[in-house]
Amino acid sequence: MLTPFTKVITHSLRRAFARLSLNGVQQREAGPFRSALALTLPLVLALMLTIAPQGTQAQVVLDGYIREGISSNLVLKERQLGLQRGLLGLQNAKRLFLPSVNFAGTYTLAKGGRSIGLPLGDLMNPVYSTLNALTQSNSFPQVENQNIQFLPNNFYDVKVRTTVPIVNSDLLHNRKIQDQMIEMKQTEVEVYRLELIKEIRVAYFRYMMALEAKNIYASAQQLVTENLRVNKSLLGNGKGLPAQVLRAESELEQVKAQMIQAEMDADNARAYVNFLLNRPYESEVIAEPAALPLDLAAQLEDESKIGKRPELTQLDLAMQTNAEATLMERQYWVPRVGAFVDLGSQGFNFAFDKNTAYAMAGLQVDIPIWNGGRDQTDIALRLQTQRELENKLQQATQGMQLAAYAKRNSTLAAYEAWKSTQRQVDAAEAYFRLVDKGYLQGAFSMIEHIDARNQVTQANLLRNIRKYETLIGWSEYRREVAQSFE
Repeated sequence: MLTPFTKVITHSLRRAFARLSLNGVQQREAGPFRSALALTLPLVLALMLTIAPQGTQAQVVLDGYIREGISSNLVLKERQLGLQRGLLGLQNAKRLFLPSVNFAGTYTLAKGGRSIGLPLGDLMNPVYSTLNALTQSNSFPQVENQNIQFLPNNFYDVKVRTTVPIVNSDLLHNRKIQDQMIEMKQTEVEVYRLELIKEIRVAYFRYMMALEAKNIYASAQQLVTENLRVNKSLLGNGKGLPAQVLRAESELEQVKAQMIQAEMDADNARAYVNFLLNRPYESEVIAEPAALPLDLAAQLEDESKIGKRPELTQLDLAMQTNAEATLMERQYWVPRVGAFVDLGSQGFNFAFDKNTAYAMAGLQVDIPIWNGGRDQTDIALRLQTQRELENKLQQATQGMQLAAYAKRNSTLAAYEAWKSTQRQVDAAEAYFRLVDKGYLQGAFSMIEHIDARNQVTQANLLRNIRKYETLIGWSEYRREVAQSFE
């Protein structure tokens, strides 16, 4: 199969050859040139076939649109923002292992409440009186009984507390879970990225299919216009009928209506491509002809990569995350041990000196004993979730294998139908040329001429549809088996 590039060069060389033979050059003068060209043409064609790209023609424009869509699509940006949020959550889970330092302070004013009486005067005043009598002085004054309330009044307590976990299995499991959730976010982004690439390719191929259908109708319009001109000329020369002119005008209007519909389809297809690229709907989409891969049947045989699809990886990561959470639930009995250090000051009336400053350190231990069996229930729920995920993974794998198998068959069917339409187009065009020549000579009726022209149009449309159905199916199959488009 020749690529479009090869076809263009071949057509140009053939035109040059024909032009050389029709320029009125004498046979004796043109002979050497024609001989040289006849010898050169096969060599040039062989060279082009050697350097021509195998498989699908390089889609430079389409690849550019795919890169643009990946960088600008809003939904993909949303997925990437979710991934960034997950990365922040992972950083937070890692920092839970670091010490935390907090400042805390209290100031209280109190009156009333529980109190304790201290009979200091009753205990000390007799002793002090005796001492004053013995010393004949007042060196030992009398004291009053005291009533001390438990609630401190005009009291402050400020401190800086540093806490650090020593034994806490939940922190270890939480970090692993957060790490796996990051991988799940990454696979989620990859799933949408691959889906976006496929959607852009399919949308672009539908746009090209609509454009080529428009060109086919434009070619049909030229034929109908020429037919109308011929019928008017025949009628003017007294060899035609008014009914033939009216029928030709009706055919022309019908083709114009089909042209309008084709233009609308192309416009809608262009708008959807721009939607995927996050551009204004009326933005230009460059048309780039596409060729079918030469080794299509071979490319539709590889289903070994289904197991590498990011959707299955995502389910596998979900199972790993649930298994880690189950392990965390099973270790509910592991004690949580932490240490703390307090550096602060406390006193009355905002006094601050060496007597009010203090330092204190300690350990905190939390050992769960019994909570009504809720831990066992949580473990059972986690195990049930694991079984559901395993079943879902198996179903997804089988479903993807079935989808790939069905898509392979439909793509091969479209490819074989396209090859059949190639021969159908050649036959329809040859038949139309015969009918067109016979119609001008009066050997065929106008109905036969219209039918031959419609056969050419329909055959070209069908070939166009089958071609892009094959390309679309090929793109969807590659998505099903996780083949890269790059």
